[in-house]
Order: sequence, then C-alpha cells, then structure tokens
Amino acid sequence: MIRVALYQDERYNDLLFCYLSSNDNFTVIGLNTLQSVEKQIQISQPNVLLLDISLKYGLDTLMCMKRKYPEIKVIILSDSHETAVIMECVRIGIDGYIIKKNALPHIAEYIGDAFHGGIPMSSIVLKEVFNSLSISSHTVSYESLTRRETEILTLLVEGLSYKLLSARLYISIDTVRSHIKNIYGKLKVNSKSEAVVLALKEKLVL
Repeated sequence: MIRVALYQDERYNDLLFCYLSSNDNFTVIGLNTLQSVEKQIQISQPNVLLLDISLKYGLDTLMCMKRKYPEIKVIILSDSHETAVIMECVRIGIDGYIIKKNALPHIAEYIGDAFHGGIPMSSIVLKEVFNSLSISSHTVSYESLTRRETEILTLLVEGLSYKLLSARLYISIDTVRSHIKNIYGKLKVNSKSEAVVLALKEKLVL
C-alpha cells in the first residue's frame, strides 16, 4: 500500500482525498497547510507527496523534502505551467509534474509510476522542459560518459530506482550513487528529472 500525502488547496485536497481513499492501493494523508509541513511529514511518513507548487510555501516545501527526505517521491500537482517554475522544480529534483486539469482520472497511475521510479509529466510540462533544455545551454561532452554510465542512464530513463539498479547490475547502492554523481557532473544537471529529460531530448540513450 502506498502512503500518499496531499498538500493542496482546500477544494482540490478534498476532491483528491475522496477519490484516492476509494482505492485500496492507497492510504491518504491530508496535510494541514497552516501547520509545519516538515513536522506533519515526520509523523505521517508518506511514500509520495502531491504538492501544489502554487501554494504560499510550495517551493520551500519542495526544497525541504528533497533536502531532508529524498526517499519521498514528490509529484507537483498544480495549475501552474510557467517555464521558470517548471525548470526550478526540475532543477531541485521533482519526481513528476502534472497539470491539474483532467488529471484526476489518471492520478493513481501517476502515483504508481513515480513510486516505482518513473517521472510522470503532463505533455505541456514535458514540452516546456524539452524547449528549455536546449543543447546550446549545455556545454556537454556526451562522449565522456563511460559504457557503464550510459547503461545506468538508460536504466534511469526506464524508471529504475537506485535499489533496482543495484540489483540489476550486481553492484552496491553506493557504487550506483557514485556513477550517478559522475553522470550528473558530466551532463551538468542536478537531478534525476533533469538527467532523464536531457537524455531523451539529446538521444543519449536508445
């Protein structure tokens, strides 16, 4: 069962709570936007957080989650699709970015995808990210990726978690982390979401 925390405006929070609570695969936790999110996260220990970046402390919450609770998957679920906002979220290291409009029927699929290592994105978000991550903004020597690094990047694109990468390649999680750190450095990115989108855009993997 996936524990899902909701940090949304009141109307959409209630809608999501009712919708997801009817699914036996989820335990749903509604976070109070007037209280410390970090304290509530410590108590509830969710696997996935559905965060509205447009809320007053949305960006601060995202940065806190990624700094202190990197194991929690954070999906941005918002009406905002401004390029600057999207790219800042990608830089920080989101696990998905979904536009609220028409998202509800597919939200369970998005949560499952992120939980298992994928990065679900609405098409309009993906387009903005692709357009922003142009090759001119990256002085990258793609040839500098080793065979192993290319293999790991390919598996990241496929959505494998660090644990699954470790098992698939018969290497330790620390070795996986070391390779991924090198990949980020060579691609000049800061997060998995940036690395995956750049790999797809520039066809660095098959």
